[in-house]
Amino acid sequence: MVTNVLMKCGVCESVINLKWQVGHVEETPVCIICPECRTTLKFVLMVYDEDLTIDIKTKSAIQVYDGIPKYFAETSSELLTFKIKNQPSIKPGYTPFIRTSQMMGLGKYEMYQKRFLLGVQIRKEFNHIFQRINELYMNGNTEFLSKELVKYSSTASDAKSLSDIDITKKLYFFNISYLNKFFKKGVLGQLNDTILEYMKVLRENKKFLYDTFLINVCTDEKLFDYEKKLIRVINM
Repeated sequence: MVTNVLMKCGVCESVINLKWQVGHVEETPVCIICPECRTTLKFVLMVYDEDLTIDIKTKSAIQVYDGIPKYFAETSSELLTFKIKNQPSIKPGYTPFIRTSQMMGLGKYEMYQKRFLLGVQIRKEFNHIFQRINELYMNGNTEFLSKELVKYSSTASDAKSLSDIDITKKLYFFNISYLNKFFKKGVLGQLNDTILEYMKVLRENKKFLYDTFLINVCTDEKLFDYEKKLIRVINM
């Protein structure tokens, strides 16, 4: 189902018709740039049962109920959409769902939808655990991090006896196990094997470049910074 939401830019007062392909995600953050004045407009689209609402997160936009839109923008929690554009560029009735199902084919789209809904369910049930464990790690709270890792570990161990290396290993396997749920079976493992194979080739044939890479990219400080950025992106 597609519903139309009229948004007015608070700076230039351009009216934008937000064509919302309603999906299965309860809360979808949206950020668009007004084509007229380049102002950032942020809001959250919310779906609860059959109730559709919009939460404006910026004072630069307001929802209106009349007016002639100058621009049209598509949005969806799960499908690819066109960038914001003017009226002649969007064909009436040609929705993100129709385009995606035609592009993928009905059979492949049904497989994609099944995997996507599984991912939505997994995130709803387990993402808060993923967040709190990684927040404990980022905050350096090893006491409670150890307890949480033991609680969700597949192997029996005593939280008080975990060394720093044990904590790192358990955190690694916990994160990989969680993220692996979003991929087809074996895909993440194959990707990891490919990366390790390339690293082996680099180490054996380009030792100077390999050593330079370790020194410049793989310091404790930079790896921790990469981890923080990755966790921030995952939790957006």
